[in-house]
Amino acid sequence: WKIKVDDHSNATQTGTPARFENILFIPISGLEVIPAFNVEYECCTFRGGLLAVEARTGKTLWKQYSIPLPGKYSGTTSVGTRMFGPSGAPIWNSPNIDKKRRYVYVGTGENYSTPADDSSDAIIAFNIDTGKEVWRKQTLAGDAWNLACMAKNNPNCPKENGPDLDYSSSSILVNLGNKDILIAGQKSGSVYGLDPDTGKILWSNALSNGGTQGGVHFGMAAEGKTLYVPINDMANTYDGKVYKDLKPGVHSLDAETGKILWSKINPNSCGGIESCDPGVSAAVTAIPGAVIAGHLDGVIRAYDKDNGNIIWSYNALKDFESVSGVPASGGGFSGSGPAIRNGYMAVNSGYGIYDHMPGNVLLLFSIE
Repeated sequence: WKIKVDDHSNATQTGTPARFENILFIPISGLEVIPAFNVEYECCTFRGGLLAVEARTGKTLWKQYSIPLPGKYSGTTSVGTRMFGPSGAPIWNSPNIDKKRRYVYVGTGENYSTPADDSSDAIIAFNIDTGKEVWRKQTLAGDAWNLACMAKNNPNCPKENGPDLDYSSSSILVNLGNKDILIAGQKSGSVYGLDPDTGKILWSNALSNGGTQGGVHFGMAAEGKTLYVPINDMANTYDGKVYKDLKPGVHSLDAETGKILWSKINPNSCGGIESCDPGVSAAVTAIPGAVIAGHLDGVIRAYDKDNGNIIWSYNALKDFESVSGVPASGGGFSGSGPAIRNGYMAVNSGYGIYDHMPGNVLLLFSIE
Protein backbone atom coordinates (compact mmCIF):
# COMPACT_ATOMS: atom_id res chain seq x y z
CA TRP A 1 0.00 0.00 0.00
CA LYS A 2 0.97 3.63 -0.45
CA ILE A 3 -0.52 6.71 1.22
CA LYS A 4 0.03 10.45 1.44
CA VAL A 5 0.41 11.35 5.10
CA ASP A 6 -0.26 15.09 4.78
CA ASP A 7 -1.52 17.48 2.12
CA HIS A 8 0.71 20.44 2.95
CA SER A 9 3.28 21.11 0.23
CA ASN A 10 6.06 21.46 2.82
CA ALA A 11 5.21 18.38 4.88
CA THR A 12 7.88 15.70 5.14
CA GLN A 13 8.83 12.66 7.20
CA THR A 14 11.94 12.64 9.36
CA GLY A 15 11.32 10.32 12.30
CA THR A 16 10.99 6.57 11.81
CA PRO A 17 7.39 5.32 12.13
CA ALA A 18 6.69 3.09 15.13
CA ARG A 19 4.54 -0.05 15.07
CA PHE A 20 2.45 -1.48 17.90
CA GLU A 21 0.03 -4.38 17.36
CA ASN A 22 -1.53 -3.59 13.95
CA ILE A 23 -1.07 0.16 14.22
CA LEU A 24 1.66 2.16 12.51
CA PHE A 25 2.32 5.62 13.98
CA ILE A 26 3.78 8.06 11.46
CA PRO A 27 5.28 11.38 12.64
CA ILE A 28 4.87 14.38 10.33
CA SER A 29 7.49 17.11 10.21
CA GLY A 30 7.83 20.09 7.91
CA LEU A 31 10.29 22.10 5.84
CA GLU A 32 8.34 25.36 5.73
CA VAL A 33 11.15 27.04 7.65
CA ILE A 34 13.08 27.05 4.35
CA PRO A 35 10.72 28.91 1.93
CA ALA A 36 9.99 31.31 4.79
CA PHE A 37 13.36 32.89 3.97
CA ASN A 38 11.73 34.41 0.87
CA VAL A 39 10.25 37.78 1.90
CA GLU A 40 7.33 37.16 -0.48
CA TYR A 41 6.44 33.78 1.06
CA GLU A 42 3.27 33.84 3.14
CA CYS A 43 4.51 32.19 6.32
CA CYS A 44 3.32 29.85 7.68
CA THR A 45 0.53 27.27 7.62
CA PHE A 46 2.18 23.88 8.26
CA ARG A 47 1.30 22.00 11.47
CA GLY A 48 3.16 18.98 12.83
CA GLY A 49 1.11 15.82 13.12
CA LEU A 50 0.87 12.18 14.09
CA LEU A 51 -0.95 9.75 11.81
CA ALA A 52 -2.11 6.30 12.96
CA VAL A 53 -2.86 3.76 10.22
CA GLU A 54 -3.55 0.05 9.95
CA ALA A 55 -0.14 -1.49 9.43
CA ARG A 56 -1.41 -4.09 6.95
CA THR A 57 -3.57 -1.83 4.79
CA GLY A 58 -2.53 1.78 5.35
CA LYS A 59 -6.10 2.70 6.30
CA THR A 60 -6.23 5.83 8.46
CA LEU A 61 -7.34 5.16 12.04
CA TRP A 62 -6.84 8.68 13.36
CA LYS A 63 -4.76 11.79 12.85
CA GLN A 64 -3.85 14.50 15.32
CA TYR A 65 -1.99 17.77 14.91
CA SER A 66 0.47 19.25 17.37
CA ILE A 67 -1.39 22.55 16.88
CA PRO A 68 -5.06 21.56 17.17
CA LEU A 69 -6.52 24.33 14.96
CA PRO A 70 -5.24 25.80 11.66
CA GLY A 71 -3.38 29.09 11.91
CA LYS A 72 -5.16 32.37 11.26
CA TYR A 73 -4.24 35.48 9.31
CA SER A 74 -2.12 37.60 11.64
CA GLY A 75 -1.28 40.65 9.54
CA THR A 76 1.18 41.74 6.88
CA THR A 77 4.93 42.30 6.98
CA SER A 78 6.71 45.55 6.18
CA VAL A 79 6.85 44.48 2.52
CA GLY A 80 3.16 43.58 2.37
CA THR A 81 3.37 39.79 2.67
CA ARG A 82 0.49 38.13 4.50
CA MET A 83 1.38 36.13 7.60
CA PHE A 84 -0.39 33.29 9.42
CA GLY A 85 -0.04 31.59 12.78
CA PRO A 86 0.44 29.74 14.97
CA SER A 87 2.27 27.22 12.80
CA GLY A 88 5.04 24.65 12.92
CA ALA A 89 5.60 22.46 16.00
CA PRO A 90 6.84 19.65 13.72
CA ILE A 91 7.17 16.12 15.01
CA TRP A 92 10.50 14.90 13.70
CA ASN A 93 11.26 12.17 16.22
CA SER A 94 10.09 8.58 16.25
CA PRO A 95 6.96 8.01 18.38
CA ASN A 96 7.51 6.32 21.75
CA ILE A 97 4.99 3.57 22.56
CA ASP A 98 3.79 2.98 26.14
CA LYS A 99 2.15 -0.46 26.01
CA LYS A 100 0.98 -0.42 29.63
CA ARG A 101 -0.86 2.91 29.49
CA ARG A 102 -1.64 2.62 25.78
CA TYR A 103 -0.12 6.04 25.19
CA VAL A 104 2.10 7.23 22.38
CA TYR A 105 4.51 10.07 23.17
CA VAL A 106 5.98 12.56 20.69
CA GLY A 107 8.10 15.69 20.99
CA THR A 108 7.59 18.88 18.99
CA GLY A 109 9.80 21.55 17.47
CA GLU A 110 9.54 25.32 17.38
CA ASN A 111 6.70 27.39 15.97
CA TYR A 112 7.44 28.76 12.50
CA SER A 113 5.63 32.09 12.83
CA THR A 114 4.18 34.50 15.37
CA PRO A 115 2.37 33.86 17.65
CA ALA A 116 4.23 31.14 19.51
CA ASP A 117 1.79 28.91 21.36
CA ASP A 118 1.82 26.00 23.82
CA SER A 119 2.42 23.45 21.05
CA SER A 120 6.11 24.17 20.46
CA ASP A 121 9.00 22.52 22.33
CA ALA A 122 6.60 20.18 24.09
CA ILE A 123 6.06 16.51 24.87
CA ILE A 124 2.55 15.32 23.96
CA ALA A 125 0.85 12.06 24.98
CA PHE A 126 -1.94 10.63 22.80
CA ASN A 127 -4.20 7.66 23.47
CA ILE A 128 -3.14 4.83 21.17
CA ASP A 129 -6.66 3.65 20.36
CA THR A 130 -8.56 6.92 19.97
CA GLY A 131 -5.90 9.52 19.21
CA LYS A 132 -7.27 11.72 21.98
CA GLU A 133 -4.68 13.97 23.56
CA VAL A 134 -4.02 12.89 27.16
CA TRP A 135 -1.59 15.63 28.20
CA ARG A 136 1.06 18.00 26.91
CA LYS A 137 4.01 19.53 28.71
CA GLN A 138 5.78 22.52 27.19
CA THR A 139 9.25 23.05 28.62
CA LEU A 140 10.14 26.21 26.70
CA ALA A 141 7.55 28.85 25.80
CA GLY A 142 7.87 31.60 23.20
CA ASP A 143 10.00 29.74 20.65
CA ALA A 144 9.19 30.76 17.05
CA TRP A 145 11.85 30.63 14.34
CA ASN A 146 12.47 30.06 10.63
CA LEU A 147 15.38 30.58 8.24
CA ALA A 148 14.46 34.24 7.76
CA CYS A 149 15.95 34.79 11.21
CA MET A 150 19.41 33.95 9.81
CA ALA A 151 19.35 37.14 7.72
CA LYS A 152 19.41 40.71 8.95
CA ASN A 153 16.08 42.54 8.92
CA ASN A 154 14.17 39.81 7.08
CA PRO A 155 10.50 40.66 7.82
CA ASN A 156 9.50 36.98 7.76
CA CYS A 157 11.44 36.29 10.96
CA PRO A 158 8.94 35.91 13.83
CA LYS A 159 9.13 38.59 16.50
CA GLU A 160 10.17 35.87 18.97
CA ASN A 161 13.28 35.14 16.84
CA GLY A 162 13.98 31.71 18.25
CA PRO A 163 15.77 30.25 20.06
CA ASP A 164 14.84 27.15 17.93
CA LEU A 165 15.26 24.50 20.62
CA ASP A 166 13.21 21.54 19.40
CA TYR A 167 12.61 18.10 20.77
CA SER A 168 14.33 16.21 17.99
CA SER A 169 15.19 13.10 20.00
CA SER A 170 12.61 10.46 20.86
CA SER A 171 11.63 10.20 24.50
CA ILE A 172 12.49 7.06 26.50
CA LEU A 173 10.24 5.23 28.95
CA VAL A 174 12.35 3.76 31.76
CA ASN A 175 11.05 1.19 34.24
CA LEU A 176 12.38 1.93 37.73
CA GLY A 177 10.89 -1.18 39.32
CA ASN A 178 8.12 0.41 41.37
CA LYS A 179 7.25 3.04 38.77
CA ASP A 180 8.02 4.32 35.29
CA ILE A 181 9.60 7.60 34.26
CA LEU A 182 9.52 9.29 30.85
CA ILE A 183 12.81 10.89 29.81
CA ALA A 184 12.98 13.68 27.22
CA GLY A 185 16.07 15.51 25.93
CA GLN A 186 15.94 18.88 24.15
CA LYS A 187 18.19 20.96 21.88
CA SER A 188 18.37 23.36 24.82
CA GLY A 189 20.80 20.90 26.40
CA SER A 190 18.29 20.11 29.15
CA VAL A 191 16.97 16.65 30.01
CA TYR A 192 13.67 16.12 31.82
CA GLY A 193 12.20 13.26 33.83
CA LEU A 194 8.40 13.28 33.49
CA ASP A 195 5.52 11.44 35.12
CA PRO A 196 4.17 9.37 32.18
CA ASP A 197 0.62 9.56 33.57
CA THR A 198 0.39 13.34 33.85
CA GLY A 199 3.40 14.95 32.18
CA LYS A 200 4.49 16.52 35.47
CA ILE A 201 8.21 17.32 35.57
CA LEU A 202 9.86 15.20 38.27
CA TRP A 203 13.40 16.42 37.64
CA SER A 204 15.44 18.38 35.12
CA ASN A 205 19.14 18.73 34.42
CA ALA A 206 20.76 21.34 32.16
CA LEU A 207 23.76 19.54 30.68
CA SER A 208 24.67 22.37 28.31
CA ASN A 209 23.47 25.71 26.98
CA GLY A 210 22.28 24.12 23.74
CA GLY A 211 21.67 25.98 20.49
CA THR A 212 20.15 25.58 17.04
CA GLN A 213 22.54 22.67 16.47
CA GLY A 214 23.32 22.08 20.13
CA GLY A 215 21.99 20.02 22.98
CA VAL A 216 20.33 16.66 22.38
CA HIS A 217 19.76 15.85 18.72
CA PHE A 218 18.83 12.44 17.37
CA GLY A 219 18.63 10.06 20.28
CA MET A 220 19.50 9.14 23.85
CA ALA A 221 19.78 5.58 25.16
CA ALA A 222 19.02 3.78 28.40
CA GLU A 223 20.07 0.47 29.90
CA GLY A 224 18.36 -0.47 33.12
CA LYS A 225 18.12 2.68 35.25
CA THR A 226 21.05 4.41 33.55
CA LEU A 227 20.51 7.07 30.90
CA TYR A 228 23.08 8.08 28.27
CA VAL A 229 22.77 11.56 26.78
CA PRO A 230 24.73 12.78 23.73
CA ILE A 231 25.37 16.53 23.48
CA ASN A 232 26.17 18.25 20.19
CA ASP A 233 27.17 21.79 21.20
CA MET A 234 28.76 23.77 18.36
CA ALA A 235 30.53 27.12 18.63
CA ASN A 236 29.24 28.37 15.29
CA THR A 237 25.94 27.03 13.98
CA TYR A 238 25.68 29.65 11.21
CA ASP A 239 22.55 31.21 12.66
CA GLY A 240 24.27 34.50 13.44
CA LYS A 241 25.03 33.49 17.02
CA VAL A 242 28.26 32.27 18.61
CA TYR A 243 27.81 29.87 21.52
CA LYS A 244 30.16 29.61 24.50
CA ASP A 245 30.72 27.18 27.37
CA LEU A 246 30.38 24.21 25.04
CA LYS A 247 29.99 20.69 26.40
CA PRO A 248 30.01 18.32 23.40
CA GLY A 249 30.25 14.70 24.41
CA VAL A 250 28.41 11.96 26.29
CA HIS A 251 26.83 12.14 29.75
CA SER A 252 25.53 9.34 31.98
CA LEU A 253 22.61 10.08 34.31
CA ASP A 254 20.61 8.26 36.95
CA ALA A 255 17.20 7.97 35.28
CA GLU A 256 15.31 8.19 38.57
CA THR A 257 16.91 11.39 39.87
CA GLY A 258 18.63 13.01 36.90
CA LYS A 259 21.91 13.03 38.83
CA ILE A 260 25.04 12.98 36.65
CA LEU A 261 27.02 9.76 37.04
CA TRP A 262 29.80 10.80 34.68
CA SER A 263 30.45 13.29 31.88
CA LYS A 264 32.96 13.00 29.07
CA ILE A 265 33.46 16.23 27.15
CA ASN A 266 35.11 15.45 23.82
CA PRO A 267 38.07 17.75 23.10
CA ASN A 268 38.19 19.38 19.70
CA SER A 269 40.78 17.31 17.86
CA CYS A 270 39.67 18.33 14.37
CA GLY A 271 42.96 20.10 13.68
CA GLY A 272 41.56 22.48 11.11
CA ILE A 273 39.56 19.87 9.17
CA GLU A 274 36.75 21.69 7.37
CA SER A 275 33.20 21.17 8.70
CA CYS A 276 34.52 19.09 11.61
CA ASP A 277 33.02 19.29 15.10
CA PRO A 278 33.58 17.17 18.24
CA GLY A 279 29.94 16.84 19.29
CA VAL A 280 27.53 13.91 19.18
CA SER A 281 24.54 14.57 16.93
CA ALA A 282 23.75 10.94 16.08
CA ALA A 283 21.69 8.71 18.32
CA VAL A 284 23.76 6.66 20.76
CA THR A 285 23.37 2.93 21.39
CA ALA A 286 23.70 1.25 24.79
CA ILE A 287 24.84 -2.35 25.14
CA PRO A 288 25.88 -4.30 28.26
CA GLY A 289 29.06 -2.63 29.47
CA ALA A 290 29.23 0.28 27.05
CA VAL A 291 27.51 3.06 25.16
CA ILE A 292 28.54 3.66 21.54
CA ALA A 293 28.50 7.13 20.01
CA GLY A 294 29.36 8.34 16.52
CA HIS A 295 30.75 11.89 16.59
CA LEU A 296 30.62 14.64 13.99
CA ASP A 297 34.44 14.52 13.86
CA GLY A 298 34.17 11.21 11.98
CA VAL A 299 35.19 9.02 14.92
CA ILE A 300 32.92 6.43 16.53
CA ARG A 301 33.72 5.77 20.18
CA ALA A 302 32.68 3.20 22.79
CA TYR A 303 32.47 4.54 26.35
CA ASP A 304 32.72 2.34 29.44
CA LYS A 305 29.30 2.38 31.11
CA ASP A 306 30.77 2.72 34.62
CA ASN A 307 33.21 5.60 34.20
CA GLY A 308 32.92 6.94 30.65
CA ASN A 309 36.45 5.99 29.65
CA ILE A 310 36.89 5.37 25.93
CA ILE A 311 37.48 1.64 25.47
CA TRP A 312 37.38 1.52 21.65
CA SER A 313 37.33 3.97 18.76
CA TYR A 314 37.43 3.97 14.98
CA ASN A 315 38.23 6.88 12.67
CA ALA A 316 36.04 6.74 9.56
CA LEU A 317 37.60 9.77 7.84
CA LYS A 318 39.11 7.84 4.95
CA ASP A 319 38.28 6.18 1.67
CA PHE A 320 36.89 2.65 1.60
CA GLU A 321 36.77 -0.15 -0.96
CA SER A 322 33.07 -0.99 -0.92
CA VAL A 323 31.52 -4.39 -1.59
CA SER A 324 29.31 -2.74 -4.22
CA GLY A 325 32.26 -1.29 -6.07
CA VAL A 326 30.99 2.26 -5.59
CA PRO A 327 33.68 4.70 -4.38
CA ALA A 328 32.99 5.27 -0.68
CA SER A 329 34.30 7.60 1.98
CA GLY A 330 33.48 8.26 5.60
CA GLY A 331 32.42 11.53 7.18
CA GLY A 332 30.68 12.86 10.25
CA PHE A 333 28.25 10.65 12.13
CA SER A 334 24.69 11.93 12.56
CA GLY A 335 21.09 10.83 12.30
CA SER A 336 20.52 7.18 13.13
CA GLY A 337 22.82 5.49 15.62
CA PRO A 338 24.66 2.15 15.49
CA ALA A 339 22.50 -0.96 15.02
CA ILE A 340 23.89 -3.88 17.03
CA ARG A 341 22.85 -7.53 16.97
CA ASN A 342 24.47 -10.97 17.31
CA GLY A 343 28.00 -9.60 17.55
CA TYR A 344 27.71 -7.23 14.59
CA MET A 345 27.42 -3.45 14.46
CA ALA A 346 26.19 -1.50 11.42
CA VAL A 347 26.51 2.27 11.24
CA ASN A 348 26.44 4.87 8.48
CA SER A 349 29.13 7.56 8.17
CA GLY A 350 28.57 10.86 6.36
CA TYR A 351 26.32 13.82 7.06
CA GLY A 352 26.90 16.47 4.42
CA ILE A 353 24.30 19.04 5.44
CA TYR A 354 24.27 22.02 7.81
CA ASP A 355 28.04 22.41 7.34
CA HIS A 356 29.00 18.90 8.42
CA MET A 357 31.35 16.40 6.80
CA PRO A 358 29.83 14.41 3.92
CA GLY A 359 30.30 10.70 3.35
CA ASN A 360 28.50 7.76 1.75
CA VAL A 361 29.53 4.60 3.53
CA LEU A 362 27.71 1.96 5.56
CA LEU A 363 30.17 0.20 7.86
CA LEU A 364 29.77 -3.26 9.39
CA PHE A 365 31.89 -4.26 12.38
CA SER A 366 32.18 -7.64 14.10
CA ILE A 367 33.66 -8.84 17.37
CA GLU A 368 37.22 -10.06 16.95
